[in-house]
Amino acid sequence: GLRIPAGESNHVVTGQYPISEDITIHSLVAHMHYLGKAMDIWATLPDGTRVDLVTVPRFDFYWQTQYGLAEPQRLPAGSVVHMEATF
Repeated sequence: GLRIPAGESNHVVTGQYPISEDITIHSLVAHMHYLGKAMDIWATLPDGTRVDLVTVPRFDFYWQTQYGLAEPQRLPAGSVVHMEATF
């Protein structure tokens, strides 16, 4: 489970997901609960290039939405999707 130390005002949690086959991302959802403050989602391509996908600098639990990308983003196998959430 997720543990946020008592009194911590900017606790960062990270996660990553390796991509095993070519995919195309059309949209993403940044989902957290009441203590969530911000979230950043990006991908690292096999050649090391960073591709920013979604940044939510002021997360609001009551305004969770699906974020459609302006253009679909192709991620080849071997890419890694990263997430950084601040609570």
